[in-house]
Amino acid sequence: MCRTKPQNGRTGFNIFYVFFYGFFAINYIDHVAAPHTAQGYHAWLAFMYFAPFLLFYDWKTVVIYGLTVSLLNDLFYAPFGNIFLGKSYNLLDWYSFQLGGKGSTLWWFYDAGFFKIPVTSLTMFASILMRLEIILFLAVYPHALAKVQQSLNAV
Repeated sequence: MCRTKPQNGRTGFNIFYVFFYGFFAINYIDHVAAPHTAQGYHAWLAFMYFAPFLLFYDWKTVVIYGLTVSLLNDLFYAPFGNIFLGKSYNLLDWYSFQLGGKGSTLWWFYDAGFFKIPVTSLTMFASILMRLEIILFLAVYPHALAKVQQSLNAV
């Protein structure tokens, strides 16, 4: 069973930490680190999404939190750079790419170290949707299924 409510009533703190870590720490690291000079940079970054949660939570909570951090990176990288680092991303153009509006336009390569994956606007949007679906499935589905079973048992 997924322990989405950590013990000791720390749910609010953990949600705050996930959002703080994803929005501030990961976006800062992603801007400051040099992805073009480090082989396997994106694999390392993907590990960083999950790293703070690995020792303290069950696997479902680690997946939920890590995927949330990855979404915060993919959805707020450019706004973070504009607001906190003085960058000048065109947010309309950037979000158009992130959300599939640029079709099969190749934007960058996911560098996993031993191989690289071309990332188009459509693959980026598909990965965002997939992560949202996984989060919802792990966080909501077990609870919804339990309520349906309780309703069926009551009849």
